[in-house]
Amino acid sequence: MPKASQERRERAANEMRRIILDAAEHLLIQGGPDQVTIRKIAALLDYAPPSLYYYVADKEAVLDSLAQRHGAQIVEAMTSAAGPGPREPMAWLKSLGCSYVGWALANPMYYLILFRRRTGQDRPAHAERLLDLFIEPMAIAQKQGRIRRDIHPRDASHTVWAALHGLAHLRITHTGLVEYDDGLIGFQIEAILKGLRGP
Repeated sequence: MPKASQERRERAANEMRRIILDAAEHLLIQGGPDQVTIRKIAALLDYAPPSLYYYVADKEAVLDSLAQRHGAQIVEAMTSAAGPGPREPMAWLKSLGCSYVGWALANPMYYLILFRRRTGQDRPAHAERLLDLFIEPMAIAQKQGRIRRDIHPRDASHTVWAALHGLAHLRITHTGLVEYDDGLIGFQIEAILKGLRGP
């Protein structure tokens, strides 16, 4: 096949994949992850469901692609909100935490698919990048004696991330069960740092 023809086919296939993802995103926003199915995407696009499998492997692959699309957005939001470092670690961690939960609550359906992980899959790239944002302020906190020396900053970062994820997820899936404001983020992080400091 001539190179020009192959490139046209690839561009057309990529455009079709974008159209499929846009349709899936519409279904996601309207009804959550369970509403995203190949059959419903096909109905929205007026295609026969089997024809979509030429462009996407299955529903899970579609959700994975949407997670990649929006995972980059939460990382960007956190990076922008935290501003240039280094700075006082507590304020830095609070800025990261507030932007994390704030993005999740503003984009609840996207947030619910960000950290899906199928058996045998590596952790999504955006999850690694997100975790990395917490490590530098944690390392500074450790140098200041606010975290025990025997605790790796990455482990401390996992602890903060888990707490923030729990808060965001509860607010999204159980509206009204947990009250939220920026003060709660600061309280969470300070409580975790106290625990990591030890007796």
